[in-house]
Amino acid sequence: MRINILAAALMGVMVGCSAARSPVVEDAAPTKLPATVPVGPLEVRYGTHLNPAKLSPQQLAEITEIAEAHRPAGREIWYVRVATNDKYKGEWHYSAAVYYTPDVTTGRIRKGKMTGASSMFGGVAEHKKLRERLRESAKRHPEELSDTDLGEWVQIAPADRPFGTELKVLFGAVAPFAPVKGISDDDLVAIVDDARRAHDVGRLAEVDEPICMIEIDGEEKDKFVVFFGWLDAPLAGGGSVVTVRKTPKGYKAPDGAGHWVS
Repeated sequence: MRINILAAALMGVMVGCSAARSPVVEDAAPTKLPATVPVGPLEVRYGTHLNPAKLSPQQLAEITEIAEAHRPAGREIWYVRVATNDKYKGEWHYSAAVYYTPDVTTGRIRKGKMTGASSMFGGVAEHKKLRERLRESAKRHPEELSDTDLGEWVQIAPADRPFGTELKVLFGAVAPFAPVKGISDDDLVAIVDDARRAHDVGRLAEVDEPICMIEIDGEEKDKFVVFFGWLDAPLAGGGSVVTVRKTPKGYKAPDGAGHWVS
């Protein structure tokens, strides 16, 4: 399986998924006119499980500088999601995912790039060196590692609440998650639609519980396991789970949801 090299190095910082607390709006440059620019100032969201402390201005500046160094052409930093920020041996350490504005936007789907930042790896210079080492590793192991230093995200809007033209940061049921490789946009939308329907029927958790990740069953290629909830770090997450199968009549899931814990 091909994986993103920085995601591998940051142990899930980029692909961690979660509901988020109410946003903390930080100062930023005035909004520009192009459609690829977010609405309003930069937002910082915080994970719910590990209760990270609010970023200091210095931490946010460092994260922004790291993200700017790898920002795709024509895109802007959209928002920051902090998974952890805790004091360890007298020093504060954070891990965060930075989302760039979408590459693709339709009424039902948004797709874009993201990157990770962690104080455990140091500042901008150390992150640059890490990426260089990982790119070299990718050349030696192309079957396992991709040569990009950016992760990917996708959002699926409910059919009755399509995305608008403004790039507002939306969470709840439409929080971003990692795309499923080899699955078309139309199929991904259909999988998510029936997974949400089955999830909401059971009412075992919040109706707007976000999708955390979707996995293809290792033995059944037409079987998709949809995990709702959050994963802020290894062994730090949980939520609901729904299994969706491809049938002659489309993608179908039994009503209700189970539970998973990491």
